[in-house]
Amino acid sequence: SSGINAEWPLRPGALAHHDGDRRPRPRPPRFPFVVVRPHQVGEKGKSLAFRFAVINYGNSSLSLDNLHFKKINFRNKTLDDADFDVSARIINRDDVEKAKEHLEKLRPDHDHDGDRRPRPKPQSVIIGNISSDALECDDRGLYLLAYGKRPNPRDEDFKPIPIPFEEDRRPHPKPHPRPHPKPVAKVGVFVRGCLKPHFD
Repeated sequence: SSGINAEWPLRPGALAHHDGDRRPRPRPPRFPFVVVRPHQVGEKGKSLAFRFAVINYGNSSLSLDNLHFKKINFRNKTLDDADFDVSARIINRDDVEKAKEHLEKLRPDHDHDGDRRPRPKPQSVIIGNISSDALECDDRGLYLLAYGKRPNPRDEDFKPIPIPFEEDRRPHPKPHPRPHPKPVAKVGVFVRGCLKPHFD
């Protein structure tokens, strides 16, 4: 048994080697990558909390100092401190089974392909929560969750992207079963009772 199935963001076409049924096993990325649900919905004046993880298949050690959660300021072209609490801990390879439930909660709703072939085991994982005790209208918008060196603003960070808010969300006709792993993820926060954010 390979233990935890923390590999679901991997693309099935990434060939490492074949198992008995001749289907390729995914090759894990060499860099730590971020896993988080991209759309979070809360209500003004009430709390909001959501999970995230950083999965590491490489030999390098994870550090909480390399974890960053910033609000994207489209008007000033800056990455600002986010008014959210971030709590996280590192789980190493010997204890990575302890992260299983946390990671399963992050699995996309459409990821039900039933593929349960043996998979590589992460060397280490960061599991954490991002929370606010009482959401305000200023909390709505787009955020950057990144692992690595302190992120510097890049042009691509400020390209407006549509956030499918709850009242007008439509399911993607062909959702990607395994998103491309990246060390950076964008998270849209919608606050009911407030206007939709504008990306100027």
